[in-house]
Amino acid sequence: MTLHCSGLRLVIDLKKIGHNAKTIVELCSRYGINVVGVTKVVCAHPKIVHVLENSGIRKFADSRLKNIIHLRTAGFENEIALLRVPMKSEAVEAVHYADCSYQSELEVMDQFHWAAKKCNKIHNVILMMEAGDLREGILPRELDSFMEQILSYSHIRLQGLAINVGCYGGVRPSYQNTSLLVGWKEYIESKYQLDLPILSGGSSSTLQLLEEGKLPPEINELRIGEAIFLAGVSSGVCLAGGYRDAFELLAEIIEIREKPSVPTGEIDVDSFGRKPHFVNKGIRKRAILAIGRQDVSPYALAPRLQGMEILGASSDHMIVDITDVSIPLHVGDSVSFLPDYGGLLALMTSPYVIKDFLPF
Repeated sequence: MTLHCSGLRLVIDLKKIGHNAKTIVELCSRYGINVVGVTKVVCAHPKIVHVLENSGIRKFADSRLKNIIHLRTAGFENEIALLRVPMKSEAVEAVHYADCSYQSELEVMDQFHWAAKKCNKIHNVILMMEAGDLREGILPRELDSFMEQILSYSHIRLQGLAINVGCYGGVRPSYQNTSLLVGWKEYIESKYQLDLPILSGGSSSTLQLLEEGKLPPEINELRIGEAIFLAGVSSGVCLAGGYRDAFELLAEIIEIREKPSVPTGEIDVDSFGRKPHFVNKGIRKRAILAIGRQDVSPYALAPRLQGMEILGASSDHMIVDITDVSIPLHVGDSVSFLPDYGGLLALMTSPYVIKDFLPF
């Protein structure tokens, strides 16, 4: 796809996002699972969150307190959870703006209890459990000491348990690691005479377990972001009937020339400290685009033009090989790319990328 438009733009198709969200809500509702819309990859942009709300999502979560404050300022009254294990220093604001937080440290919970008590508010907590991926989460041997402390809080309510896999260690969701939640829930409810209404069994990558019928039926919450926005391409889940191209990057060509495929001179490290490797393909037609690593990693993008190859990028320039592109390209044309999850995160965060919205 080539367009004549100015600047570096991320075109956001709200209809496609809404379609993906509705598809996931309908899928999960058949199994009694509530979808928590994770908004961090889109920086909780109100236009996008409105679409999720209109698509049937009632609870949202974000890792950045600033994004939650942004949603509250925009008038959102839905339940919002602070997804990343919070900092002690943000307890007061977190209790004020977030209804719930996912936690794994007693010191932090102490601070949240103090903040909640100070403003006479009950703050809900979902306890993160370690299930093998080695990011956040308490160990099973810590459970009793945590429970004794949590039960002493007058302004903290334990709502449930959660696990996270895949984001750090690359551990795949399985019946075995999601079933751990069920055992821990039964232990807590039996020993401490508590009702834990929420078992949060993972993120977008867990949808495959659901579709395969391998997710324990006790799991009643999934935290979904990537599958809504990119139809699961980065998490390894293929959302049936979902749109992969709800976000399309347009970058403008600023130079076209035929040049050798290998630089002349002694090769040292590039401006990012890496020693580049080149394959000698002879003289090739190359285009330089007005986008660079300050905006996004070139390896987080997939060209939509058949025959185009991304060669690399510096801070502000990306070089692509267009020798095998069948259509004519000119300086001033914009060429399009599809970002992966990391690419979308960078592009939504960058102030240099204009966000263009197609209507819902």
